[in-house]
Amino acid sequence: MIRFDPAFRIGVLHQEIALVLHHASIWSRLARVDLVVDTGSNGPHTPGALHTWDLAIDLTTEGRHNSDIEQLFGYLARILPLDYEVVHERDCVCVALDARRRPSLLVPMFAQPPAKA
Repeated sequence: MIRFDPAFRIGVLHQEIALVLHHASIWSRLARVDLVVDTGSNGPHTPGALHTWDLAIDLTTEGRHNSDIEQLFGYLARILPLDYEVVHERDCVCVALDARRRPSLLVPMFAQPPAKA
């Protein structure tokens, strides 16, 4: 289950942030650990943080148990597309969509050259 902190504010719920909440709710159900959405555009953030643009949220677990937060971090880091930045902070997981964050193209070492016609 996901609970929103009473101070949580978000101006526009972008579909990319809804995707984060979707995956977080699945983890919560599977792990049987309740989640708390702490921060959207509310709260103090570093200059240039994507929270200001409603493109980042902070998630934590009920009780803020570090082992649960680490598991949430690992799950979201694996399941979300590569243009999401997932950061394990001291007592929460910050997830931000950064469209400029494009990974370099990886070519498998076992890739075969194209067949010649």
